[in-house]
Amino acid sequence: MRVALLTTFAASRKDPLGDVVACIHQAFLTAGLGEPSLYFMLADGILPGSVSSVDRVLKRYPELERFAADATQRSGVHLGRRISNDVSGDAVPFPTLQAIAAGVPRSFPFHQAVLHFGSPAFGESVTMHTPGVTTRPGVIVTDSWWVNGRNRAVAAMTIVEGEATQKKLPPYPPDVASVLAACGKVKKTTQGRTCWTRPACRPNRGRRQP
Repeated sequence: MRVALLTTFAASRKDPLGDVVACIHQAFLTAGLGEPSLYFMLADGILPGSVSSVDRVLKRYPELERFAADATQRSGVHLGRRISNDVSGDAVPFPTLQAIAAGVPRSFPFHQAVLHFGSPAFGESVTMHTPGVTTRPGVIVTDSWWVNGRNRAVAAMTIVEGEATQKKLPPYPPDVASVLAACGKVKKTTQGRTCWTRPACRPNRGRRQP
């Protein structure tokens, strides 16, 4: 059966965001996976009168204007302005995204910055047991503002063949393992069951590896 390995890493806020994403991008190339697909979301805060990082980025990179939009929840709550290719899926050259990431948070104090690196080696997009939750395999890096300052997170999801009855977690493909080794120290790895053609799956708490 197909299972999802969810890995979180110890991400340090001391490392510049631009250096972190550059390291992960290079890891894909070094592993022989080629240029990774890149999804990104760069969001302003919702408080009025705050600095707009979106405006700053568009002034420097006007070609990204087509990715800019205002985000609103289904409840009608305005979530602020953002730049994202999540809907269109259109590619943006990595050097551009890396340069923007290098400016976070001093030049571009985004409320939230998310970059997702993908490759077929990590598996196809899946729906987890939670209804309506679809996740793209790959490596995701987030940097966001919170009351205690900037928060940083690095995580990865890989779809592999495994058995739910086995206590030992299934191994990563060698090229994926090479990429993950560049993401930092592993905090934990959990295994979750994926849903493919069935309309629903029973909740699976998964297995945890320290």
